[in-house]
Amino acid sequence: SVPRIPWAFAAAEYIILTEAILFGIVLAVHRHRAVIFRRFCLIYGTVFMFRCVTMMVTSLSVPQKDFVDCTALSHAQSTPTELISAAWHIFTGAGLSVADVTSCGDYMYSGHTATLALFNFFILEYTPDNHSTKALHVFSWVACIFGIFFVLAGHQHYTLDCLMAFYITHRLFQYYHLCALTQNSTAFNNESDEETRQFRKWTQFAFPMFEWMESDTHGVVGHDFEWPWNAKILRG
Repeated sequence: SVPRIPWAFAAAEYIILTEAILFGIVLAVHRHRAVIFRRFCLIYGTVFMFRCVTMMVTSLSVPQKDFVDCTALSHAQSTPTELISAAWHIFTGAGLSVADVTSCGDYMYSGHTATLALFNFFILEYTPDNHSTKALHVFSWVACIFGIFFVLAGHQHYTLDCLMAFYITHRLFQYYHLCALTQNSTAFNNESDEETRQFRKWTQFAFPMFEWMESDTHGVVGHDFEWPWNAKILRG
């Protein structure tokens, strides 16, 4: 195993913040920013909803027990105000240790890895694949890979946590966009086909708000960019 690097986990979180800034810039100058943002929110929410389930049903030993105090707290001794305050602290700190958030037991699967992967996928998907953006795509992939490595090097997660997080995030991202691309096709709306009905049922289960979110889109989101005040700067 990789020896623990004390600063590695903080480095991973700063990489997350860097990817978030890059995604924010792409979002700000993209013509279809509203569609992209709601797709991001729905997929990100689904990833973490599934993570809540796996956290509750999976118990793993603390990988960094020599460096973090994970003594169980008694909820019976906490007031509702204290519990709400603790939840608000985690929410406003986005679960980041650099924002003074400490958590234990949330190992299966890695939220840091899922966040890194999703930012990377959205940056790649909604910028054109040509010479002008090649450096951005390479940087995004390198940042994602190094971010995951630093999560592991900081001994904050097991390798399985990170692999599962990357796989689940990738599959949900791909599945959602497959549904978005095919929602207006005849095959997708063919209620007489059993396979199609099962496909739509799974879509409604995984993404209950899918049809409402995508009701005014046509699946494909072009690489059209403009300043937020509507001065077009690039059409890809």
